[in-house]
Amino acid sequence: MGLFKSKPKWINADREIALEEIEKLSNQKTLAVVAKGADDWQVGLAAVKKLTDQKIIADVAKSVVVDDLVRITAVDILTDQSAIVDYVINARIGTGSALVIAVGRLTDNVLAQRKYTELVKEATAWEVRKSAIENIADQVIIAEIAISDDMTLVREAAVMRVENQAVLGNIANDGAAGVSVRGIAISRITDQGLLTHIAKNSIDWSARLLATDRLTDKTFSQKIYCDIAENSEFSGAREAAKERLSKLAT
Repeated sequence: MGLFKSKPKWINADREIALEEIEKLSNQKTLAVVAKGADDWQVGLAAVKKLTDQKIIADVAKSVVVDDLVRITAVDILTDQSAIVDYVINARIGTGSALVIAVGRLTDNVLAQRKYTELVKEATAWEVRKSAIENIADQVIIAEIAISDDMTLVREAAVMRVENQAVLGNIANDGAAGVSVRGIAISRITDQGLLTHIAKNSIDWSARLLATDRLTDKTFSQKIYCDIAENSEFSGAREAAKERLSKLAT
């Protein structure tokens, strides 16, 4: 704020006075200074909402010191594609939610996919990675994230977007994916051969039950349920299998 010879009235500990002064401002560069440097986020927000110059708005969004809500608001009012591209290319991955919003507004799909990939692999906030994976088209990356991300909700979002049956089968059999992710994978498998393999061979009793539930061969399903009911070391698995056998018998 040392750009001014005398202290501007919008630099005021009294928020109401500062906001009143912001309403009087129209100079885009001055408003940008306020948006990027205001100690009070509401003052910064009021300033950014008055910006109309797309390049200046992009510069505010790229600032490393700007409040997150101010940054998101700046991105929301970006409409010019060149300004959006400028922000997307130059913004730090750490700007998170604002960057996801901006990428979603790109008309250049190649650039958008590249940035989504960077976000899903590098963003520290799991919510940002989840938003990115929900928009990525590359099935290889989606399958990789379904197993490798350290947040269950991100892995779950990824497996919901896997299209290949064999890949779903691999995820269903991968212990690193986690119980809920394997369960979602099984729920999306329609290939009876894959389901049969999981029902017979999985070391996870819950996976065996879920796969067996989806089999169309009820005689074979009965055999699997009987095996689990008689041989599982887990009482919960035995009881679940017995319940299923009871329903098959009715």
